[in-house]
Amino acid sequence: MLSSNNDPSIIGGLFVNAVEAQGQAPALLRTDCGTENGTAASIQAFFHQNENAHIYGKSITNQRIEAFWSKLRPALDGWIDHFRTLKQDNIFEPGNTVHIYSMRVAFREHIANILHTFMIYWNTHAVRQSSEGPGGIPDTLFYLPTNQFGISIDEQSINQAKEHCRFDKSTTGNDDVDEFFEEAIAQFHLVPPHNRQTATDLFLQLIDKVEDRKSVV
Repeated sequence: MLSSNNDPSIIGGLFVNAVEAQGQAPALLRTDCGTENGTAASIQAFFHQNENAHIYGKSITNQRIEAFWSKLRPALDGWIDHFRTLKQDNIFEPGNTVHIYSMRVAFREHIANILHTFMIYWNTHAVRQSSEGPGGIPDTLFYLPTNQFGISIDEQSINQAKEHCRFDKSTTGNDDVDEFFEEAIAQFHLVPPHNRQTATDLFLQLIDKVEDRKSVV
């Protein structure tokens, strides 16, 4: 999870990380026209030495991704409702920096685990063939020796692409703030969350501890 999903260099970094992890770039990268996708689009074109390796299009016309969202949304609806309730009850204040940082620290890992579980499900379920791509199980298709859906990218090209990216490993977007929260959790023996309620409890505890030391922000 990221401190921002609007920074093109961060989105580009995610793309490069995926290419490096898989050892290849996709044959075609399609994104919507949001400015946050500009760096990833340029890197894809660089990898292929072909600007046509990336295309822009409206997400609503991309049936594959729309089908994906329809499956992912139920896994997240409970969280969306939960955060909306916290806001409506004035427990979470969107304009309060302490609240934003505390929420990222408290909920980040648990939500990341949910997304990871969904990723495993998605990559191991059967996808129907369509005009946009072949059918089959994504993991099986990807690892077939005859995979024609990507090209190998060498380490030098990966490193060149990384020079244009930002790799955001911080939970809050600020390393000093991350360190402060880690120390607070250890000092006050706060329990890491394992479900929505314990994450909410941690969120409230962090706010309580931090408000006495607002100089952190």
